[in-house]
Amino acid sequence: MEEAIEKVKITNSLNPEKSVEIESVIDTGATMVVLPRNVVDELGLRKVREVKVRCANNSIESKSIY
Repeated sequence: MEEAIEKVKITNSLNPEKSVEIESVIDTGATMVVLPRNVVDELGLRKVREVKVRCANNSIESKSIY
């Protein structure tokens, strides 16, 4: 199966001056966006809470929501 890779612009909705353009793998079955730590830091996003997520391999992990 082929991967869909696109350039996307992500903007901090609370601070619109902070935005980044990155290449991203598009997963049509995903329900969340996963960002590398350096992008989270560059956008100045604040942690809102922790959630449990089920990964593609059926494992469950705790992840931060920003």
